[in-house]
Amino acid sequence: MLLRFNVSNFLSISEELEFNMFPYSKLRTHQHHVYATPQVDLLKSAAIYGANGSGKSNLVRALHYLHDIVVEKELDHPEYSALHFKLDESCAGKPTCLEVEFKQGERYLAYGVQVFNGEILEEWLYMLEVKNEKDVLIFNRVKDKNGRIQLEVTPAYQKTEKERLLIQLYAEEILDHRTPFIHQVHEKEQYPEIRAAYQWFRDKLFVIYPISRYTDLVSKIIDNKSFRDFTNDVMPKLDTGIAKVAVEKVPFDIFFGEDDKELKADLREQFKKGAERVVLQAVKNQVAVVKEDDGELYVHKIVTRHRSKNGSAPDFQLEEESDGTRRLFDLLPALELIINQEVVFFIDEIGRSLHPALLKAFLRLFLSRKTRGQLIFTTHESNLLDLKLFRQDEVWFMEKDETGSSRAYPLSEFKPRYDLDIRKGYLNGRFGAIPFLGNLKDLNWEYAEEEQRV
Repeated sequence: MLLRFNVSNFLSISEELEFNMFPYSKLRTHQHHVYATPQVDLLKSAAIYGANGSGKSNLVRALHYLHDIVVEKELDHPEYSALHFKLDESCAGKPTCLEVEFKQGERYLAYGVQVFNGEILEEWLYMLEVKNEKDVLIFNRVKDKNGRIQLEVTPAYQKTEKERLLIQLYAEEILDHRTPFIHQVHEKEQYPEIRAAYQWFRDKLFVIYPISRYTDLVSKIIDNKSFRDFTNDVMPKLDTGIAKVAVEKVPFDIFFGEDDKELKADLREQFKKGAERVVLQAVKNQVAVVKEDDGELYVHKIVTRHRSKNGSAPDFQLEEESDGTRRLFDLLPALELIINQEVVFFIDEIGRSLHPALLKAFLRLFLSRKTRGQLIFTTHESNLLDLKLFRQDEVWFMEKDETGSSRAYPLSEFKPRYDLDIRKGYLNGRFGAIPFLGNLKDLNWEYAEEEQRV
């Protein structure tokens, strides 16, 4: 579970930006959107609004970058020539700083790094005592002025002379400036807090981008009856026209034609080498080639059944469904995980390919369910600015200040009335986070003239 994320000097973010999942204590609406944990209450969702170029996606990228530092040991971001804020020349000589506070199991932890020119200047992990406001050091590593690594570690990891010598060996011989200590030792059972922190990044934190696709949906539907039942419970409720989702099995030589000779030969070779299943990705669909118990190859593909006027349910191929429906299929595994596990999903541009009404129905379904995880997403869709749907502290805005740096703030800072039309206020710039669009009356919004008199 995510508590708080701080980032500075990363792309459009100059000064330290804080995003958090703490509920505003005076709010009493949608109490089922709040998780009560032993040390601190946390929100189940957050919607981040802002104009194009406001920095919403950069906030998501920053957390994803921290994930890749920990899990992939990836300090050089492949998409950017430089990480620093470029509108202030002094930022070129400063490190990028990232820190996240999170709950993993019963532990509350804070992990952070300072990165400069592809090297780690500082890295730390603390055990948080939120109620007592007393943090316990697990480790802190620093690159000193002579270029050496100084490593301070909790006494709990240095009870014997052998353990103390091992920590010294890490600092002087094993660690280098491009390897996070958390990555170096995450498999060591004698460092339980470090293992827990690493496992949160690896197993509990997920990022979905607009072009992301769930790459093994067909296998999940084939193998996981619970997920198949979940899909058949959810899809009919979202007004997609789908009554049921099923898997059709087609003989290998019937599915692949004469034009697929090379592909068929390659697939047969893979199965000769021991493969039991091969998933093939297409632009709008995916299929699984499976070797059945009888030794024959079959192609499994997802089909959807729509209820017709006469009561029949003809099969449709997944590629025949709309982009929005296929996007829902990509999001369903995330929704199921959020319902069942303490995971955190960041979804950039959640409304990509989804009709606003379908997106709102999807989120209403999520928010009405009993869940265990968190859903955080960026969006432009003003239709979701509805206090009947979200709490005020679940709505965040991002915009750039006069220096061009991104900043973020929750709607709860404005303390708007519960009955206020948040959508109108947002579109009129009342809460910032939207570019000036000129006279709203010229855009033919029926409420513009009245709203501008307010």
